[in-house]
Amino acid sequence: MAEQQQPAPERKAAVPGGDPPSSWFDAFCNPARACRACLGEFKQDASLMSLFGESEANASWAERFGTSPCFSADGNMILYLRGVFALFFLGHLPPHMAKWMNEGFYFIYLTNLTWLLEQVYFTLAFIVTYQARQRLQNQVKYTVTPGPCRLPVIVRITWMLMHLCLPASLLVMLMYWTLVNPFWNMNTNPDYFGYIVHGVNFVFCLLDFMLSRNLFRLRYMWITIAYAVLYTFWSWVHHAAKVGTYEPCDDVDDPGEGLYPREECPIYGTLDWHKAGGAFIMSALVVVCLVPMCHIPIFCCQHTRQQVDLKLQNV
Repeated sequence: MAEQQQPAPERKAAVPGGDPPSSWFDAFCNPARACRACLGEFKQDASLMSLFGESEANASWAERFGTSPCFSADGNMILYLRGVFALFFLGHLPPHMAKWMNEGFYFIYLTNLTWLLEQVYFTLAFIVTYQARQRLQNQVKYTVTPGPCRLPVIVRITWMLMHLCLPASLLVMLMYWTLVNPFWNMNTNPDYFGYIVHGVNFVFCLLDFMLSRNLFRLRYMWITIAYAVLYTFWSWVHHAAKVGTYEPCDDVDDPGEGLYPREECPIYGTLDWHKAGGAFIMSALVVVCLVPMCHIPIFCCQHTRQQVDLKLQNV
């Protein structure tokens, strides 16, 4: 793939999303346009980036990661923000692990596994954004042989992690505040880190996404579904192998009476394989219903962001 250096023309970020909205109301609230965009996610479209395949749009990865609809295309604000996000996550990781490591039981929980993946994502997002800014700010234009191309490996990994961490952090937040520790009848009062890993992390993931021009494609929801299926399988292995938890626990259906020994404790009381039927139904509802539902509001946020971006570029 040959590269030639030519003077760079004036750059204007490309924004997928069709024709510009006719008004600001159309940009923020047009269900018909949003539905068409949703259905279009499952069609072959060479104008959209592809995670695993080749696409002509993959050549625009630097604009997706390195520009923002909120800031000047020539500034580095998106890079600075991602640096702050990465420092926030990495700075909270050591004390969180030190407090909850509990002889390695830290790694059995969905919350903590998702939190660790977010560390990797924000670190890679900062690196990829730096590479994107270097590419965009260079005073030369990189031209490649016309035709579809693949994303660089580090961009592919980062984009894949974004498709996982954003809905997974929403999933963890929803399940924690409705199933594990219902907000209307909390059985425990979370500490500082409890709020960080069960809500604040999702806010950061959503801000990171909305302040960039990155794409969230519904066709890749299988990534989060596979993650949920793998964790469900792990929860069964955890039960079958009698891994248990750091401390003994109560049977959630009979608290104070059905005390499990440490090696019999389920990871989460709502996913108790001592009651295989209930655990299977809960797992199926999460995988089939809740995981796809977590993708819809994120996609709607993306659609609104794109429409507003189009409107701003055509004012």
